[in-house]
Amino acid sequence: MPGGGAVASLIVAIVVAAVTSRRLHDLSWTGWLQLVPIIPFFIALLIASPIGAGDKPDAVLLGLMIPRDFFSQDFSRLLLQGAFVFWAIFQLWLLFTPGANGPNAYGEGT
Repeated sequence: MPGGGAVASLIVAIVVAAVTSRRLHDLSWTGWLQLVPIIPFFIALLIASPIGAGDKPDAVLLGLMIPRDFFSQDFSRLLLQGAFVFWAIFQLWLLFTPGANGPNAYGEGT
């Protein structure tokens, strides 16, 4: 089945988002906080791809002229790995942080 991996990844991403949101609610925080560790992924992708490079000698990124050789595969890999480590630390922190005691804005405590 073509595209089966993409469908499975989407299903897993939805489940992870739901569970993370529930865990954040258990800590008395909004579920939108789970987007914070995802921001470095988008920044890494933005920086790692030479936007507007085309046939120009330099890439224009956020109005700055950056040399084309700045965007090497090693640098891109390092940025994405760093973003993943940041996300993994956030998930581990959620795992080991005790929940809030008693009721909160998101429901009754258990």
